[in-house]
Amino acid sequence: MTNTTKLTAAALFSALVLGASFAGNTVSAAPGPNPDNNGKVSETGHAYVTFTKDGGSQVKHPSDPGVSYTPSNTTDVTNETGSITLDAIPSSLNFGTQETTGASQTVQLLQSEGKDFSNGKDGSTTDQTTLADGTKADRKISSNGPATSDSGASSDTTGKNDTIFTQVTNVSSNQDITWTLSATLSNFYAAGKAADPKTNAIPGAFITMKDGKHVKDTIDGEKESWMPTTDKIDAGLTLNANTSTKIVGATKDKGIFQQQWNVGGVTLTAPQGAPVGQYTADIAWTLEAGPAADLDAAAPVTRTGSETPDATKTPDDGTN
Repeated sequence: MTNTTKLTAAALFSALVLGASFAGNTVSAAPGPNPDNNGKVSETGHAYVTFTKDGGSQVKHPSDPGVSYTPSNTTDVTNETGSITLDAIPSSLNFGTQETTGASQTVQLLQSEGKDFSNGKDGSTTDQTTLADGTKADRKISSNGPATSDSGASSDTTGKNDTIFTQVTNVSSNQDITWTLSATLSNFYAAGKAADPKTNAIPGAFITMKDGKHVKDTIDGEKESWMPTTDKIDAGLTLNANTSTKIVGATKDKGIFQQQWNVGGVTLTAPQGAPVGQYTADIAWTLEAGPAADLDAAAPVTRTGSETPDATKTPDDGTN
């Protein structure tokens, strides 16, 4: 037993010596600080970080981008992923139930919730005003569609500053990528009838969006805020049926941007009168970026809450 133990120890010692010799032949040895290098050496390590963009996670409040915000309608958030995305749109614009005059008329977009602002400026402490006919002052919205997608009650006493908005994020690594945002309105077709623009639509109906703002999320001092950009939105933007209307022209701007409109500046016009009926139209909001071949590749991001780092790609922290 004694001899066996001595042989094993000797063999182990030989292996260590050979290993050291082998390592010495394959790994270059650099001197530490000495007279030849003026007492200075430098070694290089590595730092690691990964940035992703989770769809829907960066939608900002139009009055304060530093405030956590969830739009009133869940369909407002597109959940697009990638380096350039259309993050949010107003998925519902409700112009309510109106009495037709048979002649040209223009009706106001209704905000999502109206309140009596006479007793409070934040709209949170008072109820909706009841009209003489028992209805609420803010609505008269029929069952034809959900309430307007807006940012909620305003901070002034008028209740007129609620905002509808679209949001675009461009964090592309390519500085030459340009993007445009446009909108296309369909005809207002009568519910439950064939989509015939001659017999079952509001003739020539169009939507006007006044005084739009194109703003960028920035840090102004220590406060996160929206700042106007050099790109302007047409002050009298008109969405005509089946016509693509440019909201933001070709721009290379990087960052998070919103295109905002006061609810009070959005109207629907029936220039030839509106026949009795319930009508619905689609608005296609289109973000186009290019050249397409130069866009960053972006695979969809899926999060289940249970992912763990890939051990084959995670640097050893020294504990193993």
